[in-house]
Amino acid sequence: MKKIILSLVLIGTTLIATESKAQYNVIKINPLSAGLHTASIAWEHTINWNTSIQIGASYTPATEIISDVFDGDTLELTGNSNTFELRKYSKRNAPKGFYWGPYLRRQSITLTEENLSSSLSVSSVGVMLGGHFLISGTVSLDMYFGLGLGSYSISTGDTFSDISDIIGTGSVTTGAARYGFTVGIAIPTKLPRIGSYF
Repeated sequence: MKKIILSLVLIGTTLIATESKAQYNVIKINPLSAGLHTASIAWEHTINWNTSIQIGASYTPATEIISDVFDGDTLELTGNSNTFELRKYSKRNAPKGFYWGPYLRRQSITLTEENLSSSLSVSSVGVMLGGHFLISGTVSLDMYFGLGLGSYSISTGDTFSDISDIIGTGSVTTGAARYGFTVGIAIPTKLPRIGSYF
């Protein structure tokens, strides 16, 4: 996993270094996260006419949940995640249009039941596809889907027993998927286009 992550970072650095400056900064939120009591925000920054990076974060404050997965018990859930993406747009018009690129993601969830806590952490790396559309040049709509590998780590405790029965305890590497939808505001820097880019 470490070799894969290092390789993606080196590839991303090379792609960024070969081209020019930013055109846009886009601030985004995930409207579906609110239904899960989670605050989610992302920042996309264009590096040149067909490349951008995106950094995302989410946070779930202590929230009581009742789930059939956990025998109908009342649990307290907290969590957070961080994501880094490199996006290559199919046309030289970033950040608009269809794109692909690698991503790195880390997510942590803690469940507490009667003062007993268990935690689940997932570190994943993969490739994503998506479409980013700007309405009137400023309103951002972004939809994406990604597949990769995830390293799951479950702490000792019975709260995640239903999950650990499936994937095991300790550290396990298996398939991972992510998908989402965000809305936001794009802020153009209005740099002049000079020359051509690869």
